[in-house]
Amino acid sequence: MKERSNALVIGYRGHQIAEHVKSLEFLRKKGLVGRINVLASRISQDAIVSSSNYPVQVNYDSEIQRDYAESGSENPERFSKYCEDIKDVILQTNSNLVLPTTDRAVIATANVFNKENYGGVVLTSSPSLPIVNLFQDKASTYRFFYEQNLFKTPSYQVINSSDLDNLNDDKLLTKFIAPYFAKPVCPQKGGSTGAREVSSIKQLRTLMDENLQYRDYIVTEFLNGPEINHTVIINPDGSVATQCTYEEIPNAGERQRVNICNDELNALGHRFGEKIKNSFESLDFRSVYNFDFLMNKSNELVLSEINPGRFPACMGVFNQGKYNSLEPLLLAIVGKSEKYPESYTIGKIFRNEVLDNLR
Repeated sequence: MKERSNALVIGYRGHQIAEHVKSLEFLRKKGLVGRINVLASRISQDAIVSSSNYPVQVNYDSEIQRDYAESGSENPERFSKYCEDIKDVILQTNSNLVLPTTDRAVIATANVFNKENYGGVVLTSSPSLPIVNLFQDKASTYRFFYEQNLFKTPSYQVINSSDLDNLNDDKLLTKFIAPYFAKPVCPQKGGSTGAREVSSIKQLRTLMDENLQYRDYIVTEFLNGPEINHTVIINPDGSVATQCTYEEIPNAGERQRVNICNDELNALGHRFGEKIKNSFESLDFRSVYNFDFLMNKSNELVLSEINPGRFPACMGVFNQGKYNSLEPLLLAIVGKSEKYPESYTIGKIFRNEVLDNLR
């Protein structure tokens, strides 16, 4: 990669792109980034792409707007179009650093790099496609964490629509009583897409009938909030470049994400780096990984899901103060295994400080 990278940020107009552009502007001042380009899709197929305004002023060099919403591989025609558009814009903007900001952008980018041979001239923050596919699949994620003895995962059962006639309510999830939580095994989209609480086969059938694009569903024990997120950047040698934990707390009727310290999750970050290197040493595993955790009935943290290859929507937690999360990620992408000093504090808003101000 050239010393100054021309960056392409992919997603839809919103906080994720805005925060990435802010970080890239800082890196441009340091001489690490050249042009900043944006490929923006519609937030939905019914919305005009420019109808969603960025929450803050963003200073990019160019923005290419797609006439389509992002699509996952459950819609092969639109997904193929998304991949082709990414390839075309890489060439059009002469970009050599591709930064997807949503799950579907990660999946499409990983597919493009899996098929195209850029010879190391164009790089992406996304890990290799087999790793993306592993963590997009919730059941495969839970199996990987169980087999590698990484962290507690929920009890679950994978159910295909063809299984529904052979199940009754007491076999929906043995050893657990309703309610349960059901979601697509591979939603390929963040948030609660196609997911909700269910207590019976009838309710699960209704949910699956409403989301026929997903063949398989996963039913898990019911987990409680507040959700805790942990983001880690893994270096090419499997070490941790940096990591950050944060959670949502109430603030004047709204939800505010704040930085917290959790030694258990910091230790997980280091174990995860070692395991993923050992499991995928021949692939590009260096990347950013975002973990979501909830609580089980015993008040233990349980892994809910992993989003590989992108920062979470609350990337601003990293950008608070003088910390720039894209710098260690960029170094990892180009093959450098460095880490921020242990004493370096990520963010400047801490949970206890915020709660004290609300009292």
